[in-house]
This record gives sequence, C-alpha cells and structure tokens, in this order.
Amino acid sequence: MLGMIGGLQYQARAAARAAGFTFVGIILVLIGSGFLSAALWMVIEVDYGAITATALIGGLYVLLAGLCFLFANIRPRVRVPVAPVAGVPSPSPSPFAAIAEGFAIGMQAGRAARTPKD
Repeated sequence: MLGMIGGLQYQARAAARAAGFTFVGIILVLIGSGFLSAALWMVIEVDYGAITATALIGGLYVLLAGLCFLFANIRPRVRVPVAPVAGVPSPSPSPFAAIAEGFAIGMQAGRAARTPKD
C-alpha cells in the first residue's frame, strides 16, 4: 500500500510540474505572438530599425516557450522506493536462479536421505 501512495505522489508531482511548464509556455507564446505581430506590422510599414529589435524579442519569447514545452515532457529519473509486501515471496530475478535453487534443494534432500539418522 505504501508503494502505491508513493507512486501516486510521484505522478501528481510530475503532472503538476508538466502543467506549470505548459502554462508558462502558453503565456510566453502569447507574449511572443504579440511581439511578432507588432514586428511584422512595423516591417510592412517601415524598413528596418527598431523593427529588428522587436522581431528578435518576439522570437526570443517563442523560443523560450518552445523550451518550456520541451521541459514539460521531460520526466525526472527518480526511483520511487516501494515497500516490500509482507508474506509474499519476491519473484526470482531469472529462470536460471530458480533452476539453481531447485537443484540446491534437491541436493540437500538427497544428502539427507543418504545419511543415517541416529
């Protein structure tokens, strides 16, 4: 039960982080679109000057928004500790380990059957 709660907390944190970056990205896209629209209007009306600066600022905001969208999709590589469930044996890591364990148990049973019991 403890592991499930930890997993839910991790998912909630990841979703909140993604939502936050997405919200900031949307705001930056809106700001960038405003600057780019103003820059396009100025380019059409006048040739060069302050227009280049406005276009660069708008481009910068759109670039920052794109980075925020990329960061929203990055999941941190954090392992959530999961408490072992009592009473349930953990599964063998590989089929070879199960075969080796079965062989060892059989060897012990054979030796116990051969030796006389006093």
